[in-house]
Amino acid sequence: RLSMLISSKTTPTVYRSSALNADLKYPVWPPADNLRYRNSLFKHAEADPVFADALWKMCKNDIIFWIDITAWSKNTRLNPSIFPFICYDFQIPFILKVKRYVDEQLGDLGIEKTRDMGASWCVLYVFQHEFQFEEGADFRVGSRKEDFVDKLGVIDTLLEKVRFNLEHQPMFLMPKGFSTQREFEENTGYMKLINKANNNSIIGESANEHFGSGGRSKAILLDEYAKWPRGVDEQAWTSTADVTNCRIAMSSACGSACKFARLIKGTKEKIEKV
Repeated sequence: RLSMLISSKTTPTVYRSSALNADLKYPVWPPADNLRYRNSLFKHAEADPVFADALWKMCKNDIIFWIDITAWSKNTRLNPSIFPFICYDFQIPFILKVKRYVDEQLGDLGIEKTRDMGASWCVLYVFQHEFQFEEGADFRVGSRKEDFVDKLGVIDTLLEKVRFNLEHQPMFLMPKGFSTQREFEENTGYMKLINKANNNSIIGESANEHFGSGGRSKAILLDEYAKWPRGVDEQAWTSTADVTNCRIAMSSACGSACKFARLIKGTKEKIEKV
């Protein structure tokens, strides 16, 4: 895995075109070439405010470009465990569809995930992108136990994934109020991430029958939904119906009697599957 970050003379560079400008081609493979490109962009942005503003707008308007040049991931099974997240081709339509459903409030999504496809990271990147760049974007994320929603320093949890990637963003892309370590910690506390400048939030909540009630969200993520307690999963689905126009039910397979399985099968309710 370490060789992924070391460029080889025999490894041809693979480029990807920006969705906003087909003439803008940037390296995505090998990772070492991508990292050099990232570093050159960031150094230029640090020295040139006009360039930094243009790059901020590119990242705001092209989520795939933003992920490819700023996102990081962590997997403790690998060495090195921290590495740049660069979208695989199959992940791009998945990310764009989730973002379109969130932005246009098109309805609910059902996602059957398999290990190492990066589905959780991809959905959370969409939420983080909105959190960083948009205004009035409130999100709620949940899992069957609070320990799976957030635990500081534990990358397997939902909010720690977002917190981790926020911490690796270049400063010129960060929202106002994140310029010092103290401000960062104040705005990325346990079970809640707050962007006061843009009135955005990502709130965590564990599985319960009144999930999400009492508020409004642009989108809600119900992670590992097939493993939520029976009965609670049905009640949580009902309670979130008036909370958001976009519920994202995501899980690996776990039996056929749960609410997630019924949604995916379309037994009684139709849900768009990704």
